[in-house]
Order: sequence, then structure tokens, then C-alpha cells
Amino acid sequence: MGFGMIFTDFFKSISQFDDAAFRRVVWRGLILTLAVLTAAFVLIVVGLNQLTQSAAVMTIIGETSWLGNLLNIAGVPFTFAQSIWLMAPIASTITLVFSRGGAGSSLRAITRTYQQQKA
Repeated sequence: MGFGMIFTDFFKSISQFDDAAFRRVVWRGLILTLAVLTAAFVLIVVGLNQLTQSAAVMTIIGETSWLGNLLNIAGVPFTFAQSIWLMAPIASTITLVFSRGGAGSSLRAITRTYQQQKA
């Protein structure tokens, strides 16, 4: 049931690429997701650099050039791991916003479906 259903649904979604509205939602979602993840990467790297160069850190630890290098090197794999972990939730949220009825109607439909299954 589960394994065959996954492939069936996957091929159904691939067949929707003929629809211009579907493609528009997918491409907008992917572009905005990559923009959000790139912004998160830049904020992490800049934040780590500012943290290691602040006066408070220098008075406590002293010269921290090696610490800044270490944090920059460690920040790259951390950001890639964060991107992998956050890609699906961010993409699905952005796609939900750009879907046909908007976020409100999609959330109402999800809530209605959940309540029908619960009853």
C-alpha cells in the first residue's frame, strides 16, 4: 500500500508540470526557499564574525583570530545541515502561500479534512 502509493502520487505530481499555474507555484516556491536559506547562511556567517570580533569577547578571551577562523569553517557545514533540515518546511510553507486559494483556504481545507478523519 505505502510504497506503491508513493510512486503513484509522485508520477501524478510530475504529470501536473503541464499546468502553467502549477509550474508558477513550484518555481516561486523554490526560488523563495533558496533566497531564505541563502539569507540564513549570510546571517549565520556574519553573526559569527561579529560575535568573535566584539569588544566583550576580546576582553574575556583575548585575541580571537583563530576562533573566528574556526567558527567560519564550522559555519559552512552547519549551514548546509540547516539547509537540508529546513528545506522541506520552508518550501511547503511558501508553496502553501502561493497555492490557488492562498494560505487561509488551504489551512481551512486541511483542518476540515482532519476533523472529518477524527470523527
